[in-house]
Amino acid sequence: TQLIKSLGVGGHMTQYKLRDWLISRQRYWGTPIPIIYCDKCGVLPVSESDLPVILPTNTELSGRGVSLLLQDKEWLNVKCNRPDCTAQREPDTMDTFIDSSWYFLRFI
Repeated sequence: TQLIKSLGVGGHMTQYKLRDWLISRQRYWGTPIPIIYCDKCGVLPVSESDLPVILPTNTELSGRGVSLLLQDKEWLNVKCNRPDCTAQREPDTMDTFIDSSWYFLRFI
C-alpha cells in the first residue's frame, strides 16, 4: 500500500457501508420483529399463540423522528410468557421485502 501511495497511483480509502439496512430503515409498516424483552426473563420470542404480531392501527405520524411503535404504550407493553412478568415488544421493524422474500416458507 505504501509503495502504491508513494507512486501516486493509489491510497487508503474508507468506505462506510450500511450493513444492517433491514433494521435501520425504520418504517411503521415494516414487518414486526417477534421478540419481547422482559427484565426478569431476558429476551424471549413471542409465543406462537400471539403470532402473527399485528401492528396497531391507532397511531398518528408525529414528525418528531420517534418510532410510532414506541409511542403506542398499549401495543408496546405486553405480558411476558410468565404470568408475574411484564415485558416490552421489539419496536423496530424489518423492511417490507422480508414479507415477500420469505412468504414461500409459510407453505413448506
